Amino acid sequence: MSLTELLPSVRTLSHKDKLRLLQVLVKDVTQEGDIPLSDYAPEFAIWSPYAANEAASVLAEALKADKASRK
Repeated sequence: MSLTELLPSVRTLSHKDKLRLLQVLVKDVTQEGDIPLSDYAPEFAIWSPYAANEAASVLAEALKADKASRK
């Protein structure tokens, strides 16, 4: 089956099914070529406040200073 024959059927899929199809295709393509997915889409670090102890300390000091200035 060619891509031009397949596309009309794919376009009738629900959003959820299209995403699932995309996941399956990406997995298949990366396994066929023995190329890790990270080579196609590198990972990027995402900052999270959960381990930001220094930021928490700075915020605590700013809150203390604000509270003291209001007295």
